Amino acid sequence: MGDPRTLRFGRRFRASLDAAGVVAGTDPGRRVAAVLRALTTAETLPGAGDVESAIPPVARAFTRRVPGENVWIWYVDHGAFVLVLLVTREPPVPLE
Repeated sequence: MGDPRTLRFGRRFRASLDAAGVVAGTDPGRRVAAVLRALTTAETLPGAGDVESAIPPVARAFTRRVPGENVWIWYVDHGAFVLVLLVTREPPVPLE
């Protein structure tokens, strides 16, 4: 990949961090930040282990588990940027 992707955050992202109990400066917060950085530099998205899932009521996104945490990051790759929609503690249900 050439230039790294930028991150954009959906309206529900901040509230979803709070709901998941992910706080900046804590181990979970640092792990979430590491996964977000990895999304910006990944050669291809979705990556190995990313799962396409449904976000009710009608959206689709890919999810990536945060290593060492019961936390999933929901995102959509738009090429030049990654839209990070939300974070959940509930595992996604794959579409396929």
